[in-house]
Amino acid sequence: MVGMCEASVAVILSGARVLLIRRRPRKGDRFFWQVGFPGGRAKKGESCLEAALREAQEEVGIQLSEEDLMGELPFMSTLLTKVRVKPFLFRLSEEVMPKTDGKEVEEARWVELNPRRTIAYIPGRRIVTPAFVMGGLVVWGLTYRILSLLLNGFGDVHYA
Repeated sequence: MVGMCEASVAVILSGARVLLIRRRPRKGDRFFWQVGFPGGRAKKGESCLEAALREAQEEVGIQLSEEDLMGELPFMSTLLTKVRVKPFLFRLSEEVMPKTDGKEVEEARWVELNPRRTIAYIPGRRIVTPAFVMGGLVVWGLTYRILSLLLNGFGDVHYA
C-alpha cells in the first residue's frame, strides 16, 4: 500500500494500559488540545505502517518494530478534516517511558484501559460529543472511536 496512505497512528498497549499523547500548543493548530495516539501524515512513498513506526519514534521516543505489531483496524476518517487514518495496534511486554519530541507533543502518559463514558462539550467547536475519561484526560473524536472499536473487541476489558 505504498503511496496510498494519508496518515496513521500507533495505538501502543502494555498490559491493560495504553499510551496517550496531548499535542503541544502551536499558533494556528486547531487540534493542539486534543488527546490522541502517536501518529501523523505519511511522507511521500511511505507506507501506513512505516509512518506509524516513524511517528512513534519521533513523537514519544519509542522504537516499535513489526514484531510488536498485533494488528490493525480499518481506515477511519476524521470527521472535521476527512483525513483517512490507519490505526495500528502494538503490544509491548513492558511499559517504556515515553520521551516527548518537544515539537508536537506536550505530554505522553500510560493510562489504564478502563475508561469512564461521559459527554464532553468542545468549546472551540460548540459541540457535545460522546467521550471517555482516562487517567484524567478527556478523549473524544477519532481517538474515542478507535478506542471504542478496540474495547468492544476485548471481552476482559470493562467500563468503569
